[in-house]
Amino acid sequence: MKPYRILAGVYDAFMQDGPQKTWARWLLERFGHLKQLDVADVGCGTGQLTVRLAPHCRQIYGIDISEDMLSQAAAAAMAANVRVQWLCQPAQSLRLPTPVDVVVASCDVLNYLVNEGDLEAAVQSVARALRTGGWFCFDILGPARLAALQAGGWHDVREEAVVVVDTDINEEGIITYEVELFTQVSGRRYERATEIHRQRAIPWPQLRDVLEREGFEVVECVGDFGANEVAHADRVCVLSRRTGL
Repeated sequence: MKPYRILAGVYDAFMQDGPQKTWARWLLERFGHLKQLDVADVGCGTGQLTVRLAPHCRQIYGIDISEDMLSQAAAAAMAANVRVQWLCQPAQSLRLPTPVDVVVASCDVLNYLVNEGDLEAAVQSVARALRTGGWFCFDILGPARLAALQAGGWHDVREEAVVVVDTDINEEGIITYEVELFTQVSGRRYERATEIHRQRAIPWPQLRDVLEREGFEVVECVGDFGANEVAHADRVCVLSRRTGL
């Protein structure tokens, strides 16, 4: 089964308290405004961040590998009456119609690149997609979140669906999520589906080396949008600028 084939329809319900609002505010605070900037949201999922940023941008692309997630995103953009160009592409072979000023990869998108070669390919693709002086803004799983994932799984119960997630991290830092989803069909009748997702813990020194090799300068690296030290953060947030090789 393709990733997010089942979760796409209920993803927003379970991500109501996700970081997309904070990401939008953080970006707007740093750039002041995006009206004269072109933006690409890589790994956009259901477009929660893309749709929030769209009114503030000159042009915005929403890119994801899941057609099901992009379908939800397109519906959200239509409901919000904002213009977004949607592209179904993997991050490691990003191809945009025109270069952009800002590339965003939020909600641990880079952690989903489980092969080291894919991580370098993705950073190279981002560098090619950016104008010189453009910004690559992203987050990765922080130490606190990795410790919580190592401890096991969790569950979330909503009226329309129930999700049960079991997590495991092996010695190579590969994180496996076994997701059991129960969606309400009628009354007390639920339909069950299982999806397997994988991520990789990325050591910050390794990622910083990849960025520098591809011509990026790290301008800001903070934990949880500045709320915590990086060593104790759930999410490590990074602003890097393409200065060229």
